[in-house]
Amino acid sequence: MYKTGMSMSRNNGTTLGELLIFIILFFVIAGALNIVGYMTYNMTYSDGIKYGSLMKVTTKGFIFKTKEVDINLGGLKRDSEGHMTPNIESYTVVEDSIYNQLQSKMDNGQPVTIDYREVLHMPFWIGTGDRIIVKVH
Repeated sequence: MYKTGMSMSRNNGTTLGELLIFIILFFVIAGALNIVGYMTYNMTYSDGIKYGSLMKVTTKGFIFKTKEVDINLGGLKRDSEGHMTPNIESYTVVEDSIYNQLQSKMDNGQPVTIDYREVLHMPFWIGTGDRIIVKVH
């Protein structure tokens, strides 16, 4: 049945060296992606101060709870179809103390002045927008 001198086991071509190269490559790519993600979140694209009326202060999400705020900046703007719409912008709140201040102002019906920063990319577990409120006046 079997010819003499032939082995019954098959080598699928994967050696320990190839496996080690794959593992090293995996960690190098994962590290590079991690660095890029860190930089796009921590690098500020723009920052500024806005004044307006709070429209909504909410927490969203099933697994990752994010804090979101909508502020009516006043006036109207045109949407992509040419209709006039209220000038409402969405922001993400990271710190609980800032979120509590905003909730208090919303309950009292007070207008709000905020300092914000805009990032290039927001990780999904932090928030849905690209603007983060950093201070409430």
